[in-house]
Amino acid sequence: MKTIFFLLLLHTSVLLSNNIFNPEFNLPRSFLQKAFPQDFHQITISNLEGGYSEAMNYLVQKNGKAYVLKMHQSDESPSKLLKEQYAMQEAAKLGISPRVFYIDSSRKSILMDFVKGARCTQTFAKSPHFFSKISEALRKIHTIKQNPYEDETFKMKAEGIYAALSSRRFFKNEGKEAIDLIRKIDWELSSKNYPKTNIHGDLNPGNILIDGQKIHLIDWYETLVDDPFHDLAFLSISHSYNSQEEYSLLMNYLGSVPREADIYHFNQIKKINLAVLSLTYFWVTNELMENSPGINSKNGIKDWSFYSHLLSLKGQNLSAQFFYEAATRALMDAKAVI
Repeated sequence: MKTIFFLLLLHTSVLLSNNIFNPEFNLPRSFLQKAFPQDFHQITISNLEGGYSEAMNYLVQKNGKAYVLKMHQSDESPSKLLKEQYAMQEAAKLGISPRVFYIDSSRKSILMDFVKGARCTQTFAKSPHFFSKISEALRKIHTIKQNPYEDETFKMKAEGIYAALSSRRFFKNEGKEAIDLIRKIDWELSSKNYPKTNIHGDLNPGNILIDGQKIHLIDWYETLVDDPFHDLAFLSISHSYNSQEEYSLLMNYLGSVPREADIYHFNQIKKINLAVLSLTYFWVTNELMENSPGINSKNGIKDWSFYSHLLSLKGQNLSAQFFYEAATRALMDAKAVI
């Protein structure tokens, strides 16, 4: 429930004075005094653009070296933090995530290397080079030793979002459609005993940084232990892949020509991810409608590529109407995927 609330909190890039003694930086200053007990006065700090996240992010610079400081809210679940930080540290060892420099004793703040890469674009994400690099990174993620702090499955996450939507005023019927589809497919796939691995869980364009020939994956807050095809399916949805692009991704990831069974497996997981997105966006629509005139259900619903493109851009203030349409399209596509 808490996770989807963060979709409403879009941080924009507001640079404040970089003086470490600026009152705006009282909280990060106390952390940095522990991380850098020596030469503390040489530090400069500024707000760093975050995205759909509750955590506050800061750019910290010291002696020509740049770091990112991520600070979670004080009421964040300790197990959720441990799970995220375990995945980050293990991925860093494999060279696919920024190196972790310091974590405070409360586990609520973490200092990591700043990666100078550019956000992945939907255009680049459809290139043969990207398919090769992201598949290599995903295979590494999916071989990480199982997260010892994992306490949630993708299905449990979906049930939590459905429960939150069910307590709201609108779109309960649509939510029931989505969760019924998720439950049906989950039951079918559970009988096939597909392997469960660590997954990133949120491979949207903002969480993939391109640095020359390297790919860095950031923001491990949604990491889970579940079917590895969840990462492939969400990657496809977030970057609006067509069937040929999905085939290329699968072939690169598997290292061989996908079998019919592989394609079927992928499409079933894609249905689940689309249905979960519809639950999330219907919930967000309810929240936004509290301070807006409502939505027009007679508006034409566009192709998913339209919504995924706007979602991939930074600094977008998206309306209740937008999320209603995106939720509707996601549910339509979830029911239509072969």
